[in-house]
Amino acid sequence: MATCYHVLSVSSRNVMSACLEHLAASNDRTHSSLLCAPSSSSFSPYNLPESEAPLRRTVFRAGQSKSETLTTPSPPSSRKTKARPSKKQAKEEGLLFEDTTDFEFEHGYTMRQVCDRLIDIFTQEKTSEVEWRKLLLLGDDWDRIKPYFFKRCNYKASLETNKLKKANLLSFCSKVKKVDAEMEKCKQLFDYVKDNWPELDVVVAGRRKEFTNAFFQHMTLLCEASSNRLDRRDDLARIAAKCLAAVEAHDRALEDVVAVTIAQQKFDKILDASSLDEACSKLDKLAEKKQLDSTLMLLFAKAWAAAKDSNTMTDEIKDLMHHLYMVARGHLQRLIPKEIRILQDILACEDPTSRFKALTECFSPGDEHTEKEADKLYTKPEKLLKWIKLVLDAYHLNKQETVMDAARQLMTPQIIDRLLQLKVIVEDQFI
Repeated sequence: MATCYHVLSVSSRNVMSACLEHLAASNDRTHSSLLCAPSSSSFSPYNLPESEAPLRRTVFRAGQSKSETLTTPSPPSSRKTKARPSKKQAKEEGLLFEDTTDFEFEHGYTMRQVCDRLIDIFTQEKTSEVEWRKLLLLGDDWDRIKPYFFKRCNYKASLETNKLKKANLLSFCSKVKKVDAEMEKCKQLFDYVKDNWPELDVVVAGRRKEFTNAFFQHMTLLCEASSNRLDRRDDLARIAAKCLAAVEAHDRALEDVVAVTIAQQKFDKILDASSLDEACSKLDKLAEKKQLDSTLMLLFAKAWAAAKDSNTMTDEIKDLMHHLYMVARGHLQRLIPKEIRILQDILACEDPTSRFKALTECFSPGDEHTEKEADKLYTKPEKLLKWIKLVLDAYHLNKQETVMDAARQLMTPQIIDRLLQLKVIVEDQFI
């Protein structure tokens, strides 16, 4: 259909503009004097009254900075002979639901028209849950519409005399509510991840059950919706990739029952210390013996996550768990080969120019008279290239288990592309 509105195209369109444009298009096809023509959907049993006066309407299209005003001709005189609706029909048609009178939503369109059009879109044109998620995600006005939308669905069901149609409407309403609730949970988790980004492992340890397929599908849809904003799309892809890597590292650490048992014993001994200094000393000794692994780190992350969100633990206990987590994390970071840490810093740069600058600096410690940054890491091109090849080989041969967790976190498609670019640059310009 030429006039069919493509509501799921990844663009600047939203729920309201989708409904409004289709309402206007419906008006063109039927020459009706109202913006919402009688729906062909089995879920829209109402016939809207017709007006004889010319209609001036505004058509909103994505990408248009100004609206264009069109005049619809008066309906044929033959329509004047039609019987007027009864008082009961007129009353029902003026209601949004139950005893709530319809009202203007925006730009001359009523909330009833918008809700009915959305019902048509969901039940006739875009009928899968994935398409619903896309539409609701792109809809900036959905939060304003949805309280009325669900009540409108229930009200139309209550007026429906056909039992099958009534059941379908109620079932449809329930499914959309479920999808909306899942999307709201995903949004809340995404916001929580952004607010606690430096402690992503703690977030995963405390809320692992919430990192479901629905959450990663939500992230995928967000990326698709940002196709016109490459910087935002890249940020979203990076967040999703790191979340996935953190979840995989969490699950992998718990798969080895023996390793978990040994880590739990170490963890208990540290917590049995009589003071914070003694606990930190035990951690230092484990690090010196290289017995501080990712499984033990996971237990510290879980403990800090539980304490952080607890309403019963005292502030002293929370401070203790946070301090131990940070000490253990610092030791674990120092156990990672410096070349991997250098790669992590370089690959975190979004701009290719910034990555090349960081790459050059890691090979240029300067002479002995040059003041050096205390936390700056340096290496040789040959050593860095060795680790780049190791990560790339493990990725292409699907042998992620052969490298350490820190290197495994670099194995996302986006990071692998950057690693390939770095490999070429190092080989061509530094070796």
